[in-house]
Amino acid sequence: MSEPSLLDLFPEYLDYQGFAPQQAVVNDNARIVLVAAASRSGKTYGGGQLFVKRLIDDWAKKDPNEEYRYWLVGATYGETSIMKREILRRIPDWFIDKAKQGKKNQFFDYGSGQGMLFLRDNIIIDTKSSDRPEGLVAEKIRGIWVDEAARSKYKSWPNIYSRLSNYEDSWLLMTTSPLGHNWWHEEIWRPALEGSMKDASAHTWRAIDSPHIPDQVIADARANLTPQMFRREFEASFEVFAGQIFDEFDRDIHIQRLNFRPDKVGVFVDVNVASDMPAAFSVAAIKSEHRNEHVHILSEFYEKGIGIDGLGGYCDAIESAAINAQREHGVPCTVIIDPSAAYVRQKLIERGLHVVNAKNAVVEGIQRVMLVLHPINGVARLTIDPSCKHMVNEMLGYHWKVTSQGVIREEPEKYNDHLMDGLRYGCMHFVKPYAPARQVR
Repeated sequence: MSEPSLLDLFPEYLDYQGFAPQQAVVNDNARIVLVAAASRSGKTYGGGQLFVKRLIDDWAKKDPNEEYRYWLVGATYGETSIMKREILRRIPDWFIDKAKQGKKNQFFDYGSGQGMLFLRDNIIIDTKSSDRPEGLVAEKIRGIWVDEAARSKYKSWPNIYSRLSNYEDSWLLMTTSPLGHNWWHEEIWRPALEGSMKDASAHTWRAIDSPHIPDQVIADARANLTPQMFRREFEASFEVFAGQIFDEFDRDIHIQRLNFRPDKVGVFVDVNVASDMPAAFSVAAIKSEHRNEHVHILSEFYEKGIGIDGLGGYCDAIESAAINAQREHGVPCTVIIDPSAAYVRQKLIERGLHVVNAKNAVVEGIQRVMLVLHPINGVARLTIDPSCKHMVNEMLGYHWKVTSQGVIREEPEKYNDHLMDGLRYGCMHFVKPYAPARQVR
C-alpha cells in the first residue's frame, strides 16, 4: 500500500485556489515573500495559506528528531490572534502533538495573541509581537510570518532578519496594508520591487482585483473616505499624507451648532500637567446611525498653568462637564482619557464617572477623525461648535513632522495638539472604522 500524499494528509494543501494575484503568493518559492495589498482583500488569508504550505514542505523533508521552530509575529498581540486563526483553520487535529501541547491552551484562545502550538515531529509555532523587539532574539527559527509588517517597529527588523541565518533555506513571509513611505517601505518594500533585495519577491493588488469585495462596497468607500484614504485602503497606495493633517477642514462645513439628537455624550481628555502647556479636554455629542456616527464638539476646556498641584481642579472641571452633558441631553456619558493618566483616571472613577482608557494608536486615530471629517454631499459627520476656538486653531495647525531633509513623516508634530489628541481618543472609541466588507479569502 502506497504512502498517503501530502494532499491526502492536508486537504487544503496544494488544493487552494485564490484569485490570480493571491494564488501567485501561495505558489511563490522565494525565500522572502512580501505582500502589500488593499485592506480586507485577502492578504492575511493568503499569507496563512503560504505559511502552512511552507511548514508542511519542511515537515515532509525534516528529520523527525530535529526541532523546527516557527514564529507568527504581529505588530501587536492583537494582530497575532488573527494569524493564529488562519493557522488553526488549516492544521488537522491529528497533526497536533497532544502530549506536548498538554494543558497549554493559550494558542487556541483567539481572545489572546499569545501561545505556542506543538505539532508532530518536534515542530513548534510561537507567537511574538514586534512591539517588543527585545523578545525577537536567541532562538533558531525555521520560518517566520510577520503580519501588518508596515506597522511593526523598526527595531524589530534586524532581529527578525538575523533569524534567517539559522538555516540555508529558512524563509520569511511579510504581509501588510500600506502605510506611507515609512521605514518598511524604504528599507524592504522598495528594494524588493527594484530587485535589490536578495531572494525577495513582492506582490500587491487593489480591492478591485479581489472578487470577494463587491463593487458597491468599493463605490461606497470612494464616496465615504477621503481620496488619500481610499487610495491607501482600497488601491494599496503607499502615498504619503503631506502637510496639514486635516486639510479637509472647512469652516463653512464643519463649524456648526448641534443639529441632531445625540444618543450618547463623551468627554475626550488628554492630560497634561506641564505648567507651560494647557490642560485640555472637549465635550462631544455622538449619534450612531447604522454605521454612520456623527460627532459634534459641544464645548472645550483649555487652561494653562494647571500643573500637578491643580489636578484636583482639573478633575472637578471634567466631572462637572460630564454630569452637565449627561443631564442636558439625557443620555449616558463616557470619559475617554489619555491611557498614561492613571492617577486622573482613578480620581474620576472614584467620583462615579464612567471612564475608559483611550486607544493611543496615532495614525489609526487620525484616520478615524478623517473619516468623520470627510464631507459627503457637502455634509460632514464631524462638526464643532463656534465657541470652540482652540479646537479650530489646533485643527488648522495640526501638521505632519518634516525632517531636516524635507521628508514628511507620518507622525504629527507635537505642538499645540492637546485637543487633537483628545479628539483622536474619542473618535477611536466612538467611530467605527470604515469596514463594510468582512475579512475575505
